[in-house]
Amino acid sequence: METKHLVLPKEKDTKMVVAALLTVAACSLDMPLPEAERLACSMYAHILNTAEKLDLEKEMNLYEKLGKKL
Repeated sequence: METKHLVLPKEKDTKMVVAALLTVAACSLDMPLPEAERLACSMYAHILNTAEKLDLEKEMNLYEKLGKKL
């Protein structure tokens, strides 16, 4: 049986990817780039605020520990 490892992206990489995806999503709404970037920043801030409320850091630590055991 093959062992699988859960690989979590580094925090900095994750932020860059999320920001890029949100910008692309906002651009798909036919917004000019500056407006799309502002919307993406607003959406990202909302995500971070929600994550803090849900205490996702503890959950991510759990996944990291599980990944090391798999």
